[in-house]
Amino acid sequence: HDAVSALLLTDHQHWAVDVTGLTVGDAAGMRTISGAYRRLLRHGRRMTLCGASPTLRQALTRLRLVLQPHRLRLPSACLPD
Repeated sequence: HDAVSALLLTDHQHWAVDVTGLTVGDAAGMRTISGAYRRLLRHGRRMTLCGASPTLRQALTRLRLVLQPHRLRLPSACLPD
C-alpha cells in the first residue's frame, strides 16, 4: 500500500511490475495486485505485469482485472526502455 501511495505522488503514468515469482496461491500478492490495479484506475494510471505465468493470467482474468487492456498489460517479459 505504501509503495502504491508513493508512486501515485510521482508523475509516472505507467508502472511496470515484475511478477515472475508470483504464484496464484499467493493470496497476499493477488490482493496487492488487485488493490494497486483499482487504485491506478481511479488515478488514470496504467500497469504492466511482467512475466505473468499462464496460470496467473487466468487468475487475473477470473478476478476481472484484465477487462481494460489499455490499463493493464501482461507481456511474457518486460524489456528495458
